[in-house]
Amino acid sequence: MLIDHIYKLTEIGSEQRFAFRDHQDVVETLERFSRELERLDELAEQGMVEVTAQHSDEESGERYVDAVRFRRLK
Repeated sequence: MLIDHIYKLTEIGSEQRFAFRDHQDVVETLERFSRELERLDELAEQGMVEVTAQHSDEESGERYVDAVRFRRLK
């Protein structure tokens, strides 16, 4: 998953922003992004990261999270 790659590139103690990129099918893309966020939640549960902020979209009507900021802990 993309989030695993971003995690590996982030130095311990550093923060990283991970955001949805707009494509033609916004809802489908936000659904894929939400699967990445599920993986980020797994990393948080394992104590690998701390999610420090998140933002929800306004366009889809579903209020998907479309951006997060996290700090790598381990």
